[in-house]
Amino acid sequence: MSSKFAEIEAVYGKPIKDVLPELYNKHHNLRDVANELGVSQGTISFWLLKLGLEIRSQIVPHDAEIEIKEPAL
Repeated sequence: MSSKFAEIEAVYGKPIKDVLPELYNKHHNLRDVANELGVSQGTISFWLLKLGLEIRSQIVPHDAEIEIKEPAL
């Protein structure tokens, strides 16, 4: 993707596809994820799109199934 992308993977020692969900779950917003990684919020959004990730209550693969639980009666 970019040299910044590779730099982040080297710093965190894992694929960016694993880094982004961890940071989103830590910060709960893309602005703070972007600030921690030293990129713009738009860059984070672009990376999520390119990696097939999306934000629900947390970042998950785009094709992940959602488990819907019925309320207990």
